[in-house]
Amino acid sequence: MLLKGFSSLFFIILFLQFGFTQEICDNSIDDDNDGLIDLLDDDCNCSLNDPILPNFSFEDTLCCPFRFSQMECVSSWVQASDATSDFYHTCDFISYDGAYPRPVTPFPDGHGFTGFLNQTFLSIDGIEEAGKEYIGTCVNVPLRKDTLYRITFFIGFGDDDDSQNITSTKGKITLFGHSDCLGLPFEGKDCPLASSSSGWVELVTIPVEGRKEWKKVNATFVAPFDLEAIILGPDCSPLPLGEETCFFVDRVILDKDGLTFPFIDLTVTESTCKEPIQLSVLLIPDYTYQWYRNGIAIQAATNNVLDIDRTEENFASYQVTVGGAMGNCIRSSTFTYGGRELPIANLGRDTILCYNTSLAIGSFNNGLSYQWNTGETTQEIIINNSGTYRVTVTNECGEAIDEIEIMDGDNCRMEVPNVFTPNNDGINDSFGSFSNCVFKSYRLQVFNRLGQIVFETTNPSETWAGRIENTTQVSDVYIWTLAYSLDMSNGCYQDIRRMSGDVTLIR
Repeated sequence: MLLKGFSSLFFIILFLQFGFTQEICDNSIDDDNDGLIDLLDDDCNCSLNDPILPNFSFEDTLCCPFRFSQMECVSSWVQASDATSDFYHTCDFISYDGAYPRPVTPFPDGHGFTGFLNQTFLSIDGIEEAGKEYIGTCVNVPLRKDTLYRITFFIGFGDDDDSQNITSTKGKITLFGHSDCLGLPFEGKDCPLASSSSGWVELVTIPVEGRKEWKKVNATFVAPFDLEAIILGPDCSPLPLGEETCFFVDRVILDKDGLTFPFIDLTVTESTCKEPIQLSVLLIPDYTYQWYRNGIAIQAATNNVLDIDRTEENFASYQVTVGGAMGNCIRSSTFTYGGRELPIANLGRDTILCYNTSLAIGSFNNGLSYQWNTGETTQEIIINNSGTYRVTVTNECGEAIDEIEIMDGDNCRMEVPNVFTPNNDGINDSFGSFSNCVFKSYRLQVFNRLGQIVFETTNPSETWAGRIENTTQVSDVYIWTLAYSLDMSNGCYQDIRRMSGDVTLIR
């Protein structure tokens, strides 16, 4: 009896200690005490049961890409041909400086997406060759013969303003299929139908066109036979020599056409700034809804509509999960509210005006009316003199104020004393420069009579206290040199200025 009682007590203790280890995903509480709440906890994964495509939004990674041509970093998808398709992720790599086209933000879903190029070029032998890049994956659930399917994805058109070789923002994207995964990847840099790897078929081709945007596109097709692998990329038609098209792809969904549990997209309804922003998703009978703010459940927000009051306290990211009768669920896309309808006054940081030049300020301002302390009323003004400039930007939602100090770079004052007395009386206890300059570079050196450096600094705020490490230096005359350049933004010439002199140390 004693043993039995001990056993019961032991299991009660175990239950109390370990029984509440599963995170409840809609109560705004850290149930498992791991520091993560609701959707921020990996226990709260929310996705379709048995989705056809794995990692459809390219969020699951095997590594963090740091350059182009790193499809090996994205889980479940591959570079589908010899041509090098690309994986992008905000963990490190989005694009090189100077590389075009650049992807446009915000991205449709999460932090990862892919991209592929279509081009025609001359080989070393002077022969025209195709360079078509593709992404591919093995499906989780085979596509069945004679079944109608729908593919939906976001296609991105980059910012190509400064590009010299991207001559088109339109093209055709094709979905190809294969009966097994052995054909993935296929051989060659042309389209899969031209590859020595046989068995690929064209399922559907979608014309696309756009610029500096992401577009959601979809199309339907009938599987000609059971398929276990798919490839997405350029169509098989060749481009004229020297032309290139580049597209970005995010959130690829494959489902049976007419599926009653579609991927959920938020609809954002905005009126005047005095009214709340309304978020909504499709109302589906017998489905459940839960809204989240920065990943944490908003209690009692359990229908298909959410109103957000336009206050700074509500600056956050919002999304909803939708649950089906079979226990499956899926997350919506994310809406981030940051007060974008409020007026913006942004003049940047204080800066220096070059001699005999002018400077435009105010291009980042955004509102309905502008009032400068100079009396001007335009969004942007041109200044020719140093001084303090202030702007008040207003619209129907309120007002914002910013100011900037413009200093005259050629009139910055530099003073270097010729005597100091390091006796800790609080007066002239150290030696250094005194100025109102904004430095790009700075180096002060002090030498003794033997030409040895007794003090050196690149920090304009640092001064010499008459010591070398812990050794007090004797009263004497010391030589100093100073080399500096000014932080001349706005295209000013970066010249190095030099000064020298002597200073007397008196004890």
